[in-house]
Formats: sequence, C-alpha cells, structure tokens
Amino acid sequence: ASISRRKFVGQLATLPLLALLPAALQAQIISKIPPTSPFGADSTAEDSTFFEMLDIAGVTVTDKPRFVAAAAKLCAALKSGTSYTDATSAVDVGLAADGKAKVASSAIAAYCPDQQIKMATG
Repeated sequence: ASISRRKFVGQLATLPLLALLPAALQAQIISKIPPTSPFGADSTAEDSTFFEMLDIAGVTVTDKPRFVAAAAKLCAALKSGTSYTDATSAVDVGLAADGKAKVASSAIAAYCPDQQIKMATG
C-alpha cells in the first residue's frame, strides 16, 4: 500500500514540528516527498504516513512494530483522557524526550488526528 502525495502533504501540514520551520524550508521538505511511498503490501496508509513523518523529523526507526505499537498505545491513552504530556512521556521506543515528542506528534497526525488539540493543551 502507498499513500498519495496529496494526502501525505495534508497530514504533514498538521505536524507541529513542520509548522515551526520557515516557509521556504517547509516547501523544500514537501518537494522531496515522492508521489507515492511504498512500505510493503501489509502496511496501511496510516503506517506509511507515520513512518514518513518520522523520517522527515529525523527519527531513526529501529523496530517498526514497536513504533506502531507505541503509537497505538499513545492514541488509546489520549482517547481515554490521558494528557498529551503524560501519554508522550510513556512512549517506549528507546528515545529521549525530544524523540518521544516527535514520535507522539507523528502518531497523532497519522493515527488519531482528532486528538491534536491535546498537543496544545498539554
């Protein structure tokens, strides 16, 4: 499965890390996104979005299933009322706080965009 460039760019625009960059750099990053990005026949569009966003954020993914499981756990925690800060600190993928925040932002954009408001409210 692959994700369309248009859908990915739309998802990417909601990523807080990208919003912090100057517009010229945002455009440069977006221009590097290929029209489609395959991650294998068993991947979902959301998985593809998640891993592409992590790549753009500079996160090295060492264990894809572990990262997907952490993203699912994060979204479930947010949906059950856990704060963004607490849910992010519980992300267990072997990264420091900055890496956990990048994983959390990418996970929310890919898997649970309805929870994005919690990123602003903590």
